[in-house]
Amino acid sequence: MRKDGKKKRIGIWVGIVLILLVIGAAAVLILRPDWRFWAKEQILAFFRKADWEEKEFEDSELLRVSPDELQEMDGIQWNDALYLVNRDHLIPSDKQFDLVFYKDTDVRMNACITEAYSRLSEKVKEATGDRLFVRSSYRDKEAQAAVLQENPETATEPGASEHETGLALDVYVSQYGGYGFLKSPAGQYVNSRCSEQGFIIRYPFGKSEITGVVHEPWHIRYVGIPHAELIYRRGQTLEEYLDSLEIGGFYQYGDSLITRQRMSEEIRLPKDGSSWTASEDGMGNVVLTGNSRKTAAEGG
Repeated sequence: MRKDGKKKRIGIWVGIVLILLVIGAAAVLILRPDWRFWAKEQILAFFRKADWEEKEFEDSELLRVSPDELQEMDGIQWNDALYLVNRDHLIPSDKQFDLVFYKDTDVRMNACITEAYSRLSEKVKEATGDRLFVRSSYRDKEAQAAVLQENPETATEPGASEHETGLALDVYVSQYGGYGFLKSPAGQYVNSRCSEQGFIIRYPFGKSEITGVVHEPWHIRYVGIPHAELIYRRGQTLEEYLDSLEIGGFYQYGDSLITRQRMSEEIRLPKDGSSWTASEDGMGNVVLTGNSRKTAAEGG
């Protein structure tokens, strides 16, 4: 009887502890909108899919050109969208990026992101009522060295920062910046829907071993469409995404054709593709993204 009573008391205490843990967790989620958002995103991630189809083409279906011919072809738009920069892939000293001033401001960005950022800003304003601001955009090596000196634990070395490409933006809204950005509806919108405009959260939670940078929910990076959606829905980093593109392979995602080819070899392009964009990946390859005429015709 004493043993039964002891077990019953232990059971009661275990039950009380569990109830308190549940109440505490619920209270934290109520009081911390950023944690609540993060928990929801982790759950939804299990249900997201971004399946692409690996394609094979006959020789007669492919256009073969040299890298030099590719750069001179009409109808191909070149940009820097998929250029990889990290501590293992430094920016060459002679690399030039296409930089412009954003609208009528002194904010410098890569030319390929201005329209996408404008759309993202408009969507944030429509959805949340908040105006999105840019805290930091393009930085040259000298400016990056100064940032590193001020923040040696978080900043990257000159040559290893995406800010030197103009493709990365540190954003915020009034009263919500840094890690507090996720406490705002605007921050949550950016983190869950910026892929619709071609951006990704470059340094996601739990991926610092791959990116070399801790989680930064305010740091968005342009990679373009459909790549941003694929990266977001797969829960990948840019490093993981580029690794998933086999050199010389062809992939179809919706109406988009994607292929990654070596810039030192013959380039093969499907003849049924159109509206091609090309971006060097910083590793001696080029990622080509186009629309499939065949898919568009079938859809119509």
